[in-house]
Amino acid sequence: MAVLVGGLPAGCGLDTQAQGTGLGTAGASGSDGGIDAAADVAQTCLPTPGQKQCGTKCVEETDPDYGCGDPSCTPCSLPHATAACAGGACAVGSCDPGYLDCDGQSTPGCEVRADSDSSHCGDCDTDCSALDPSKQWLCSSGQCQLLCPAGEGDCNLSPTDGCETQLATDTNNCGTCGRPCSAAHGYGQTCNQETCSTSCYAPWGDCKHPAAPAPDDGCETDLDSDSANCGGCGQACSTSNSATQNCSYGTCVHTCQPGWSDCNGNQPAPSDDGCQTHTDADIEHCGSCYRPCSKGNVAVRACQGGLCTSTCNKDWGNCKQPPTPQGDDGCETYLVSTQDCGSCGRSCSTANAYSTSCSKGLCAPQCKPDWADCSSPAAPQADDGCECHGHCAGSNCKP
Repeated sequence: MAVLVGGLPAGCGLDTQAQGTGLGTAGASGSDGGIDAAADVAQTCLPTPGQKQCGTKCVEETDPDYGCGDPSCTPCSLPHATAACAGGACAVGSCDPGYLDCDGQSTPGCEVRADSDSSHCGDCDTDCSALDPSKQWLCSSGQCQLLCPAGEGDCNLSPTDGCETQLATDTNNCGTCGRPCSAAHGYGQTCNQETCSTSCYAPWGDCKHPAAPAPDDGCETDLDSDSANCGGCGQACSTSNSATQNCSYGTCVHTCQPGWSDCNGNQPAPSDDGCQTHTDADIEHCGSCYRPCSKGNVAVRACQGGLCTSTCNKDWGNCKQPPTPQGDDGCETYLVSTQDCGSCGRSCSTANAYSTSCSKGLCAPQCKPDWADCSSPAAPQADDGCECHGHCAGSNCKP
């Protein structure tokens, strides 16, 4: 164990002979000399054999973090490698995973990618081209493979029969080696132009046809329940005025947006038209499907907000406007009653009258003594009964 001198290892000698910037010599006196000597100890060291000084430290000459040998203190930095020291120089200690040092030179570090270098495929000694110089090769995942023309593959990894597989038509290697056409929910798989096709069992469909290298998925789509492929591939249910679309046994089923309905019923996707009926405004489907606005005593039929708001013939009123599911009753009110005189809900007043009646849209009260009906307001003004305490002078009241 090194003996500590003033807090530093004895092997890393202290500069006590004023070799630094201070004047700290043996027997020196005065406060300045003491301060300078302390500064020298903090700033310098005296290397022992096998060490060198880097900054204020004494380090081993074989430490790659401070270079190798003397006088360099620059750290060893080798590509894709962990550095070591050999013969006073930086050298490859170990390679990063997946890399090789095949040239034995330290400067390029571990220069070879073992998984893709066809001259050093998997290790430094394997040169793919040496297997058969008449063929082209590549290195994939550290294994030598033939470099095949487009549409061909060396799927059995045997160079003796070359690129033996036709990837455009082989159902076991469709588009790429090791990619079979799936038999999921189907039969009779074929490979055409590197694309798998399958004859499907009902109600399944082969709709997606994923391209290589993605795995084939066979007959992946349930045509009875997929709203994007309802009854057939690519047959999507309409989204017209539809909040949600579902597919039930190959027909489209909708939840409609407010004010709309699917009045022609569930349809196969090719003929589906979504929620085609505007039941908020359609006079033949007002409020719900097949609920027409009545023509009874009506001049012009109209539907607004799901209620029939038709314009009536003279002396008739559309007073009730029943909501769905009740049927519409047209202009059902004859506006000659004392409850609906001239307009819906306009009742004749009996103020200061024995009785009242309605004639041609005007209220006709039988007034009590000393009272008279001078104003006789017409609809839509409210009736005021016998409003005059006195007698009438034309339409004016005279007390």
